[in-house]
Amino acid sequence: MLGRMFLIIFFILLLWAIAMYFIWNDRIKNLSTSNPDVVALSFDDSPDSSSPPDIATYTIKPDTVALTFDDGPTPPYTLEIIKILKDNDVKATFFVLGKNAEQYPELVRQAYQEGNAIACHGLNHLDLTKATMEQVKTEVLGCKKIIKQIIGKSPICYRPAYNKITPAVQKYIESQGMAIIKVEIDSTDWQYLDGNTIINNTLSLIEPQSEITMHDGTSESEDRSSTVKALPALIQKIKTMGLGISRICYP
Repeated sequence: MLGRMFLIIFFILLLWAIAMYFIWNDRIKNLSTSNPDVVALSFDDSPDSSSPPDIATYTIKPDTVALTFDDGPTPPYTLEIIKILKDNDVKATFFVLGKNAEQYPELVRQAYQEGNAIACHGLNHLDLTKATMEQVKTEVLGCKKIIKQIIGKSPICYRPAYNKITPAVQKYIESQGMAIIKVEIDSTDWQYLDGNTIINNTLSLIEPQSEITMHDGTSESEDRSSTVKALPALIQKIKTMGLGISRICYP
């Protein structure tokens, strides 16, 4: 008698468990597809279908150096740099911050229209080695989305803030179709040095196929006038060394 009652109770509980499974599974599906209270990310964080760009797009051409600018765009410095590059028939690469690009899209657009390359430096200059993966996604994809909205093309290179990155973060960024470009020659202009010191620091390290990093600002309060002042003379001195100046990461 007790055995029969136990079997009845067992089957009742089993049927209840099965019913609850299907009810709960249906609720989960509805939550992910139709619930208006669920907030989705404003950008697609699925892996990019493309691979990192071919190495030819970011390898520096022989007998040239690559000139790059980080942290902009920032008026008036970015605009002045664009003009200097144009006057000297030089193309460079701007590693922009997403927040600045969103604030000054016309500067990004003008730099691109003049033939310069636009690449990612993150949304907010976040140290990716100290970030959660969700923060990494926001930092990377936020910048990528803003650049694409402005110039109509996704960036193909990413320079991590502070030149720091982990293998896992690098793998994620590459899954988004961007190659990692780290600082090679630091012009030290971010230390607010005078123009001559910036030039001398840079020239002392230059070799063919070097990459030079300068800065066009992080905010309007930062003074990048020394960078602007040093740039024309630096370009001419590089040319007198028999080297050309090339861009990298042009999509």
